[in-house]
Amino acid sequence: MIAISVIASFALQEVGGRAERTMIFLSPIYLACLATGILTLCDIIKKKQKTDRGVVSARLLLGAQIIIFIFGLYNHYFIFNKRVGENTIAQFLEHRLLPGDSVYIKGSFFSGDAFAYNYYQNKLGSLDVPVYSYYADYKIGNLAQIRTKSVKDEIQSIFNNTNTNRIWFCDFSYTEKQVDGTPYQLGLDKENQEIIVWEILKT
Repeated sequence: MIAISVIASFALQEVGGRAERTMIFLSPIYLACLATGILTLCDIIKKKQKTDRGVVSARLLLGAQIIIFIFGLYNHYFIFNKRVGENTIAQFLEHRLLPGDSVYIKGSFFSGDAFAYNYYQNKLGSLDVPVYSYYADYKIGNLAQIRTKSVKDEIQSIFNNTNTNRIWFCDFSYTEKQVDGTPYQLGLDKENQEIIVWEILKT
């Protein structure tokens, strides 16, 4: 269990800022694995069977997990659900997409934002245009390498290698401040950050 918690901690180091809010749901499981591992190790050292400490710890961890889930669900349904997200972007682009358009998304982690947008695009029955992700070639261990890529170069590569004439770009990492295009401000997202969709024309 200790090994699992250590491996999980290394994996979570690559989680982006927007994902941390969601990943908080895993913290009780992480703490449970860590506590179980420590208690098991103590029992092995002392050559004893499971003690009442394990039962008390399990109850405390279960209670913490329930509290976190309750507050998390409340925030999700009554606060976060009203903020700008991939569904808002899909609604904004629903009647703006034209043949020759593409959507390019720089998400916070693991192409999840591009996947979510693609889901809402299909759900709304919008024009089926290509959706590209900055993290499309992500795998554990290469995050630093991916982040050396230039968004400007990636966008130009899409123009050069596809039949795209216009790109709708959205940055969920909040790192792209200078973009050669027309900005459309959609409002604050769940992280209280301004979400901007950029319309970029091929030149």
